[in-house]
Amino acid sequence: MTIKDILIYLVLFIGTFLVICLGCTGLILSTMTDAFPNYQFIIALVLMFIATWTIGLGIRKHRSLIAERNK
Repeated sequence: MTIKDILIYLVLFIGTFLVICLGCTGLILSTMTDAFPNYQFIIALVLMFIATWTIGLGIRKHRSLIAERNK
């Protein structure tokens, strides 16, 4: 594994960590309102799902590129 690969994984890890922290914070704050489920909760949940899915696709693509490079 090269330094470039390690940096890519570090950026993806930090991105995942931020998505989880900020997403959970948004979900918690949206549940504090009187009406539940509200639009803030649904938007936070959808954005969290989309961001995590996108990061997962990036990791999968990067892993397949590493596997092809090692052949």
